[in-house]
Amino acid sequence: MKIFIALFLYFLLNIFYFSNGCQVHRNLDIVENNLMFIKGRPSDCCGFCKTIEACKAYAWKDEEGGTCWLKSATGPTVVNSGVIIGYPVLVT
Repeated sequence: MKIFIALFLYFLLNIFYFSNGCQVHRNLDIVENNLMFIKGRPSDCCGFCKTIEACKAYAWKDEEGGTCWLKSATGPTVVNSGVIIGYPVLVT
């Protein structure tokens, strides 16, 4: 029973806390450390970041229909309304 509960909690954590294999935070931005930008939706950014070896995080902004800013570092961060940041999560 304990294993079932642990698996269930892990499943819920992945649904609510991670998005496509990334830990996501809203209304934060990562200062500088830009690698590149790619047009896309917030749900696209994690996949883009995972394909670039140097990418450690991303920031999505609603610029020109939506832009994923791929980052070489996870910080420093600042409060920025409307921005979504994410960090790829290693799955073991």
